[in-house]
Order: sequence, then C-alpha cells, then structure tokens
Amino acid sequence: MQILLKQSPATIDLITKTFNLTEEEKFLLLESERGEGIFFAGLKHVAIKVVASYTEDQLITSDPAQLLMIKRAKEEYTKEQPTQPTPPKPPPAEIAY
Repeated sequence: MQILLKQSPATIDLITKTFNLTEEEKFLLLESERGEGIFFAGLKHVAIKVVASYTEDQLITSDPAQLLMIKRAKEEYTKEQPTQPTPPKPPPAEIAY
C-alpha cells in the first residue's frame, strides 16, 4: 500500500512514469489541497482526503498562526480556572521513644 500526496510540477513526470498514473491522476496530484492524494492498494488507485481530528491537528500543526492561537487559548484557559487553595500541611508526626 502506498499514498501519494500533492506533487510539484518539477517531479510529476517522473512520478507519473514510476506509478503509471493516468492523466486524471496526474492532474489530481498537481491540483490537490493539503491532505489530498491517491491511495494505492495493489493495482487499484483511489483518490483520498486525509483529515486530522481536532486533537491530532493541535498536536502536529506547524502553522505559526495556529500555534499562536493555541498558545493564547491555553493562556486564557489558565486565567479562567479558579485557583485552588493549597491544603494546610499536616503537623509533624510525633516520634515515641
């Protein structure tokens, strides 16, 4: 099994020959958006779109704007949380001699 995602025009001809792609598949790889491509299972080729869950997206993103939003959201969440009073320390244990 293999997956091909978006390809650049500079490499598409080699990819087309290597994977025996049709013109439609070649066009699909050139025009794909993030996460879109072709899944190969044996001789079968199908178009796919891989979508990360919200949690996966938060963990793997490298988009600076999104990272800043995550940082701000964490800071805001921390501000909104009520502060928990620290419980009093128990008295020291007495040692019997």
